[in-house]
Amino acid sequence: MSLLPKESLDQLRCSLCLNYLSVPPITTICSHGKQHKCGRCSHINTPINNQDDIYEAIAKIGLFPCTYPNCEEILSWGQAAGHETNCPYRIMKCPVSWKCSDIVNVLELVEHCTKQHHSNVKENVLITPVNIIAEGKKKFTIVLLLKDGLPFLVYTVVTIQNVWINVFSLHPQENAKYQLELISSSSNSCCLSFRNAIVPFDSRLNCKECVLKECTNKLHQKAEDENNEKLDDFLQRSGFQKIKRELLAELNLKELRYTVLLE
Repeated sequence: MSLLPKESLDQLRCSLCLNYLSVPPITTICSHGKQHKCGRCSHINTPINNQDDIYEAIAKIGLFPCTYPNCEEILSWGQAAGHETNCPYRIMKCPVSWKCSDIVNVLELVEHCTKQHHSNVKENVLITPVNIIAEGKKKFTIVLLLKDGLPFLVYTVVTIQNVWINVFSLHPQENAKYQLELISSSSNSCCLSFRNAIVPFDSRLNCKECVLKECTNKLHQKAEDENNEKLDDFLQRSGFQKIKRELLAELNLKELRYTVLLE
């Protein structure tokens, strides 16, 4: 296997996302055969969508660089998608603040959020008063929770009937879980708790707008909502933990406590 010269690699880019044609399936999307779509963009419908078996056969014996600047990883066919999800040099739009559109390297995200969005950064434990949820002042909050210096994104979405929660890792973490404790007002102790797996954050699946089904970025896999799926159904299908809002009142809860458990 060998790495093609840069000038040749630059010709092998997806016509939609402009990344290397290193993630299958590779399809031709125009009649003259000069425009191609990679597997990262397979969710995007195109009038022409013919799989390019010849290109894939050749690509299987080649090597590709990572699409992110500063990363020196050389990847064989089929490795790119998994690597890009966890690449330590990947860049993304700030995932924490709704008002921030800065493009940030994942290695610099903690520093960025600490300086620019310090109120959304917590260490070791995140405590959310139930009255904030009950009043419905914030439909969706994102907090960067640090555990042993490692960053995790805590999503809390409030709908009319439910509270939805999920936690994402920004660096690979095997067997990591988050614990959610419901704290009673009367006893100031935990009356109910949940433990769920933490999943890797993918900016093309889990961006702020995608979670609320408001994303307009066609490169994101949840940008289009063709079936008008209800937000509650969408969040449940996406793996969020559900807590009924009426349960918060019935249990006379004081707060929700989030912690990350590393094994």
